[in-house]
Amino acid sequence: MIIEHRTYSIRMGEVPNYLNAYEKDGFERHEGFLGKCVGHYRSEVGQQSQLVMMWAFDDFNQRMERKAALDADPAWSKVLNEELVPRVEAIETKLLIPNSFWSPP
Repeated sequence: MIIEHRTYSIRMGEVPNYLNAYEKDGFERHEGFLGKCVGHYRSEVGQQSQLVMMWAFDDFNQRMERKAALDADPAWSKVLNEELVPRVEAIETKLLIPNSFWSPP
């Protein structure tokens, strides 16, 4: 199992607009292609205007296949380019793997 951990830095004042657009037109489609969302959070203390999304995959190949399918979807591209990207300043992506002494629940 791997976790894709994505941190989005959203333009000041745009977090509510980003979340509204993502909830209305993005999350269901995103989850439909990527699969299991294991976390969707916003910062409350520390660095502000950040959103964290975490997606679980069996392995790197599954992640790449699902991401390619999502990227090929015209409806997702429309939401992404018209509603989401204009509100984002930066994205940081990490692929996390579990340590050998711990098993995911």
